Amino acid sequence: MLVTQTALQTAGHNVRLHWTPGPVNDTPAMRQAVLAAQKMQAAHDLILHDPLVQDLMQNYGAKIVPGTLQPL
Repeated sequence: MLVTQTALQTAGHNVRLHWTPGPVNDTPAMRQAVLAAQKMQAAHDLILHDPLVQDLMQNYGAKIVPGTLQPL
């Protein structure tokens, strides 16, 4: 018997669990990864559109080093 099923039955829920293994389409980790990528893109866009950063890039050859940006 499955541990989950046993725990539910112990709690008074008479259930029988069945599942079919298959591809995973949605998990909390996947959602967090999407959110982190969106935040990173937003931070990158914010920096690139900042007037001071644009001035530094155009007039002094400043560059944004890949991997150095971190969203808050």
